[in-house]
Amino acid sequence: MRHSFAVNSLIDIYKRDRDVEQAVDALSFYMGHVGPSSTYWYFSAVPEFLELARNRLERKRGIL
Repeated sequence: MRHSFAVNSLIDIYKRDRDVEQAVDALSFYMGHVGPSSTYWYFSAVPEFLELARNRLERKRGIL
């Protein structure tokens, strides 16, 4: 359940084009983690998240 909450929260953050670093800091605090590095573990190997992150990076670089 925690994994689903963390992943769905980050996907929502990306879809709303919010500041990811700030949002992950808040999510980390909310979930009771020592720091964001503990929270980022939840996002590894989630295909939808990886696609959103790639698209955002390409937009910022002017590729898309």
